Amino acid sequence: MDKKEFALKHHNDSIHYFVGAGNMWGATYSYAMCYWEEQHWLKTKSIMAGEFFHGMFEIIEKDTAVTVYVGEDKQRDLSLRVKEFLPKICDNYT
Repeated sequence: MDKKEFALKHHNDSIHYFVGAGNMWGATYSYAMCYWEEQHWLKTKSIMAGEFFHGMFEIIEKDTAVTVYVGEDKQRDLSLRVKEFLPKICDNYT
């Protein structure tokens, strides 16, 4: 999915969750907070991949918008675990 498709798909989300870990955490946090919230006034929440299964996944529904950043460091497995689990509960993930 290119940037324009992503923007058209998600510009009306009631909230968008961004999940990341390790070397991708800074990008995950700043993209959600600075770009979506501060620049576009869109509701977001950044979640550490290691904390996703401590309650966060319980509020994800089929249409909840979720983006997972997967890095290439020692914490990659944390993000991969979320990425592999999401299709079981959600149809609106990237």
